[in-house]
Amino acid sequence: MTRSGPPTTGTIVRYTGKHGLNAIRAAIVTADVRTLDPRGVEAGQVPALDSEWHLHLWVYTPSEALGGGFAEFNVPFGDEPGMWHWMPEEPAYKDWDNEPMSNRDV
Repeated sequence: MTRSGPPTTGTIVRYTGKHGLNAIRAAIVTADVRTLDPRGVEAGQVPALDSEWHLHLWVYTPSEALGGGFAEFNVPFGDEPGMWHWMPEEPAYKDWDNEPMSNRDV
């Protein structure tokens, strides 16, 4: 898959935590520059995004204490803690023999 441009709302990306072990977690894009409601920004209900490569995310975690996830706002693209990056482009496997799946098998 060739990626052209930043992800859009609903895309799954990876987020590197800012605290502790800097764990890498799955996150879903909840807002990007095309879907962020400017009225919510003007009213102070949601933070603005600094660029098209900044995103609002819902970060998934197995922690019961965090209710399964938490919001992160205006998250920049990169490899450092507190940043998002693309999911790796790894093949999916349908069985233990490591036989790659085609898209039709999904």
